[in-house]
Amino acid sequence: MSIYRDLYLTAKKLVESKDPTINEFNALLQELASRVAFCHNSFPITSLAKSEVANLLKLKDGDARLTDEFMVELASKMASDYTEQLYWSSLQIIAEDLLPENRSTERRVPSHK
Repeated sequence: MSIYRDLYLTAKKLVESKDPTINEFNALLQELASRVAFCHNSFPITSLAKSEVANLLKLKDGDARLTDEFMVELASKMASDYTEQLYWSSLQIIAEDLLPENRSTERRVPSHK
């Protein structure tokens, strides 16, 4: 399970709780602060939209089965799949290609626009 999914589910459980304690809120805020600090030095690669999934699965936009929980789990599994298969080798090839000393008129990796 991804750390973001864990954080989302913890926050959801806390919000839905009938009597959350101040310590539970403080723990969640500390966790959020650490994630924000981590994200400050991170650069997003892509995102996943419900409309994209609905289109791919030939569902209507707003299909009730595409819940936030479903999307969080799907995004987590997609991220795991990507990092386990192509991410690191692609990252190395593309990063090396983009270094100023390696730039040339011919690119090894085509850019997708």
